[in-house]
Amino acid sequence: MSQISRFFSYSDKEVVEGGVPVFEAIRMAGWIASLITIACALTLAVDRAAPMRWLFIAWSVSNTLWVFYGWGIRSGSVLASQLVFCVIDLIGLVHYWG
Repeated sequence: MSQISRFFSYSDKEVVEGGVPVFEAIRMAGWIASLITIACALTLAVDRAAPMRWLFIAWSVSNTLWVFYGWGIRSGSVLASQLVFCVIDLIGLVHYWG
């Protein structure tokens, strides 16, 4: 079995080196990625560069769509991070247009 197909066909019982279950390692990666993205979104929200405010509108629409996606697939990390992004969106909208 190739490394790529093995990656996508893990069992809930498999563990990675160090004894962490594969599913838990993937969940941890999702939460860590979410935290990094939140920090980047907050930076975007408070930058006052004029072209960024239009990019911020597109970002806000994307975050709203991701909320629906996270809800649909029942992913706690996607849903939680995107809800936080929506709050950051409000901060950014007030910052740019307030």
